[in-house]
Formats: sequence, C-alpha cells, structure tokens
Amino acid sequence: DLWAKDYIEIGEVVAKVLWDPNAGVQIGWEPEVDPLTGEALVDELTGQSIPSNRPVMSGDLLFETVHAFDLLRDPSVKSMEESPYLVIRKMESIKDLKKKFPEKEDVIKESSTDTFRVFRNNSFSYTSTKGLTMVREYYYKPCQLYPNGYYYIATELGILAQGELPFGIWPIAYAGYFELTTTPRAISPVRRIRPYQIELNRAASAIAQTQTQIGDDKVILPAGAQSSSGATVPGVRFVSVKAGLGSPQIIEGRAGSQYFEYYDKKLAEMYQVAELNDLDADINAQLDPYT
Repeated sequence: DLWAKDYIEIGEVVAKVLWDPNAGVQIGWEPEVDPLTGEALVDELTGQSIPSNRPVMSGDLLFETVHAFDLLRDPSVKSMEESPYLVIRKMESIKDLKKKFPEKEDVIKESSTDTFRVFRNNSFSYTSTKGLTMVREYYYKPCQLYPNGYYYIATELGILAQGELPFGIWPIAYAGYFELTTTPRAISPVRRIRPYQIELNRAASAIAQTQTQIGDDKVILPAGAQSSSGATVPGVRFVSVKAGLGSPQIIEGRAGSQYFEYYDKKLAEMYQVAELNDLDADINAQLDPYT
C-alpha cells in the first residue's frame, strides 16, 4: 500500500531489494569456536559441535522503500533504464553508523552543516535535527567495466563500504506513472488533478452556502396582514390570513442548482485530464480484435 501511495502521489515508486542474513526464522545455533585456532569445538562424548548462544537465522529478502526524491541518476540519460548508475541518499544517525561500521569512525562525523532541515509529514513543517549525516549509496549496473556490477556507500568524508553486487543482481526496482519525453523522471496524476479538485471543492462550498442561507422557502405577506393557524386536519397544515389585504406570496428556496451544470462540466474535465474516460470506454466498449 505504501508503494501504491508513492506511485500515485509522487508519480514514482522505488524499492531496494536486499538479502538480510539476520532475518527470517531461527534454524539453529552457531557452534562454539576455539579462540586460538578458530575451529569449532566438539563434544568428546557425542562427537557433535558444541552450540553457542548465538542463533542462526534462515535469512529473508528485505524490501526497503526509497522515496523518488531521494533517488538520483545520470543527468545525461533520457530514461531511468539507460542510467548506468543510481544513487540513493538518506539521512542516517551517526551513532547507528558507528555501530554498523566501527572501523570507519574517522569518516563518520558531523557534516559540513551541523544541523539539517528535515520535513515532518505529520506536522507539515521543517525542523532542525542534529546527530545526523548524509549517506549516499552508489549502485553501478553490470557492464564491461563492472561485469557483476559495483556499489559503494559513502559519506562526504569517505567510503564506508564497497564491493561487487551480490551475485551480480541489480537491487533497485523502479516504476513511473506518467513518463515524460523530455526527462527520465515521471510525474503523478495528482499534480494535474489537484487544481480541478480545488475548484470542485469551491463549487461544492458555494452550493452548501446557498442551501444554508436561502435554501428554505419564504412567505411574503402584504403590509398589515397577519397570519395565524387555521383549521387542524391530520396531515394538513392550514394558515389563515386576514382577508382584504391580498394573498401571500411564496418564494421557493434555492438548492444551489445554478452551480450544478458548472460542477458537472468541471468534474467531466477532471476525468478527461486523468484519462479516466478512456479507461471507462475500454471497459464498456464492445472491442473488435481487428479494430
């Protein structure tokens, strides 16, 4: 559902697929090893290796969602498929990076800018955050220079890890909604539909305002006339008006019908821009295979 959300709202969906050896279910225990030789210790009575308290996991695929605005490509290509490399940028905690790469602490430091402006989705505002650094993951597709592909993970101060792609498998999956001819990036239909939705909301508000202000019928009596309750019959309401002063006039209330035609036209225009009319026509039409 999160991928579908990015696909519709951002216009691009990106996922990085990796193998996590520490995920999955437990399948056993690692054997105890001799600290000097590194060989597994064996029980002399059973001949079996002595298990440790370190579990062995089956491993599993890890699907990491990458937002499209954090994916960079070769600026000279015409499509994402043609890009020889892709770059994923992310904000990482300095403490977590030092745990992952304890031997690379010299390149895990505060960046040139001590604070970062981070956008918070829940509050729709920017906040200043410390203790983070920018990490970029570079992935090169298999080619003549790198037959199995290549990757390296780096901060602005140096490389944290590098090597060939495991099994030469390209780990990044990408799909775009509306691909443009002038750029390798894709756009979202929401960007084109939003102005129509705003106008439809305004028209709906005008209809509701009309119904609230002048929606009820109004009775106009001649000057000096007075009305009072008339005869009582079940299911019928009578009003008596003093004779000789003319009959009362009734002005019907408005339901905002003057906006209905405009609303329907604007709605049909939005469906046309979103290409929903073509989709509906394909579903309902009697399609001739030769046609």
